[in-house]
Amino acid sequence: LDSDTFRSGLVELRLRGNKLRALDADIIRRLTHLTLLDAGQNDLKDVPHVMGYLPQLRRAPLDGNPIRVIRTPLLTDTAALKVFLRKRGAAPSGPEYLAGEEDGTTTNGGSGANASLPTNSQASSIVK
Repeated sequence: LDSDTFRSGLVELRLRGNKLRALDADIIRRLTHLTLLDAGQNDLKDVPHVMGYLPQLRRAPLDGNPIRVIRTPLLTDTAALKVFLRKRGAAPSGPEYLAGEEDGTTTNGGSGANASLPTNSQASSIVK
């Protein structure tokens, strides 16, 4: 993951029930094709704001985590969660992210440069 332009074609990532304490923002921002990120039932106290800019993300259940910085209803409402997360930080650089409009329908353009899947070692570094 040395190149800033690497993007994964991964569509679903199921991390439920793994006692994870954090999600790596630099890895999450590369998952521009992700439609599902299930990180429920872990030990997460927060999630990276870059999740709010993932254009294809439709479901991101976070239930069962000790998250206190995000209101509980947002942990099961992905669209509202993405709006909230975009207010917490700027969009990553690159054309494949949501622009920051609150409805989440517009993007900065582009289609993602590289649709390669991460190697096992890269995928294991998604979590800290």
